[in-house]
Amino acid sequence: MVKRKELQEPKKISQKRLVRIFKDIKGVKSEDNRFCFLIGAGASKSSGIQTGWELSEEWYQELQDDLEVDELKTWEKAIKFDAKKVGEFYSHLYKKRYESCHQVGYDKFKRIMESAEPGLGYVILARLLADEKHNFVITTNFDYLIEDAIRMYTATKPFTAGHEIMAQFISSQTERPTIIKVHRDLLLNPFNDEEQTKKLKDEWGKALLPIVKNFSLLVIGYGGNDGSLMDYLTEIDAKDRKPIYWCIRNEDDLNDKIRKLLTSNDFIVEIKGFDELMHSFNFAMDYKIFKDLDDIDNHQFVIAAKKRVETLKEKKRELLERLQKEKPEDISEETREIFTSAERYLLKIAYEEDTDKKEDIFKEAIERFPDNVELLNDYAIFLKNSKKDYDKAELYYNKVKELAPESGIILGNIANFLTEVRGNHELAEKYYEEAILYKKNDSVILGNYAIFLGTTQKKYDKAEKYHYMALSLDENNANNLGNLGNLLILRKKDFKTAKEYIEKSFKYTKEDQLDLLAELWFYRYTHYSEWREEAEKELDKLVAKGAKSIGWNFEDHITIAKENGHPNIKKLQEFADAISKE
Repeated sequence: MVKRKELQEPKKISQKRLVRIFKDIKGVKSEDNRFCFLIGAGASKSSGIQTGWELSEEWYQELQDDLEVDELKTWEKAIKFDAKKVGEFYSHLYKKRYESCHQVGYDKFKRIMESAEPGLGYVILARLLADEKHNFVITTNFDYLIEDAIRMYTATKPFTAGHEIMAQFISSQTERPTIIKVHRDLLLNPFNDEEQTKKLKDEWGKALLPIVKNFSLLVIGYGGNDGSLMDYLTEIDAKDRKPIYWCIRNEDDLNDKIRKLLTSNDFIVEIKGFDELMHSFNFAMDYKIFKDLDDIDNHQFVIAAKKRVETLKEKKRELLERLQKEKPEDISEETREIFTSAERYLLKIAYEEDTDKKEDIFKEAIERFPDNVELLNDYAIFLKNSKKDYDKAELYYNKVKELAPESGIILGNIANFLTEVRGNHELAEKYYEEAILYKKNDSVILGNYAIFLGTTQKKYDKAEKYHYMALSLDENNANNLGNLGNLLILRKKDFKTAKEYIEKSFKYTKEDQLDLLAELWFYRYTHYSEWREEAEKELDKLVAKGAKSIGWNFEDHITIAKENGHPNIKKLQEFADAISKE
């Protein structure tokens, strides 16, 4: 790197002019004008973290209290200490203050920084980093305010290089918010004393060069008191970097290092503070971060948080459904502890084989948790499938619908009940459509609706559309694959394509899915002569095991088999009756 020559003074612009630049860049969608933020400790003050200057003052006062007068004067003379410029001696003061116990100093920083929450300024900065092209931050801070703000208040995940080892993974071409901590991350042995902050690590120097070459530095809250970063920037010829915009409250506070760095290509921007500058950006960029804060339930942050909670609940529900199918002795107590209240009962119900005892557990659970949607929904299904108490099942379906009127799963279950039990196909179709409206990405609901459309309503085109929609969400769903094969046979008599889906369905069907296996072997026995002999043997075994698909209509398949000259229609009918009738 070539040392810069002395050049004339930097230009001065107002905060308004600086903000206007950002607004203009956004307006013209400029790709060539990008800023990299250089953030120092001054930016973190409103978030509850002391500035470097404040810490320096605190440490100096403590050294005055702890050291003998002669020892203090000798030390001050050795480092040419100037109390009026106490902040410029930050690293010296830190080393002296904690020389007898480095860990105490580190623990102090941990206590301060780990409890800090991003202030309003950092919330706005997070939006700038995530939504605009200005996605880089270089910082001498080791706190987590920037990355916390990005994770909490945007939908973006940042990349943080908190150690020089990570420098090799920094790309100036990335659009991901990237945070470069040149003095390391809080948990990675950060640099504080003068030896550590004297010279920038070579790894950082190499990684930062493309950034300062292609990004204008916007410096906020940084006093330029460390040797490492300031010396690095000063050694770069002004012609080999973009302009620097140095934000400061008072121009008189610029130290000699800063004055030596800045040239006529650079700018001094007088601001009232980090937060105030960010407030101006918020207004100029027309962000809606603070809109509708009084309407908490409908604020974008709350909606996003609710979505995360719902996702977590869904994952927990998926785990519960998986455990309900496993043997109780295979479930550890630690895993059971994940589930509380009504969920514990649902596990107990799943492991109880006696129908009457199972109902007793349901009743006890509902008495304790009368408004638990999952519990009431499962009880309605139990009443329908196991007890055949359809009136009581309908009563509970209606109750659970009142509690969860926008639950796609509940609406889908009610639609199944209406068409299978009540024969009210018109109302069932309405519920299916509502279910999809509220849970449009559920392959099971889409698949059930497709079956209903094809087998009950004979709306084959629409049925095929929904079968493919279901498979687009879960291409390995055995039920949906087999049902699409069924539809293709009935609708188009496309035996070749149907065979492909039936065979794929076999691939993903589990051994305990006797009902589905019976249907798939039935299709093989009915329409594919090469499988007929084996299919007959497998169907005999499945019927003997009690495989059932109650209510499934095989009549159209039998009609097609007769047209195609099936050799044993009588046996075919026997299988159909054994599988589909009580």
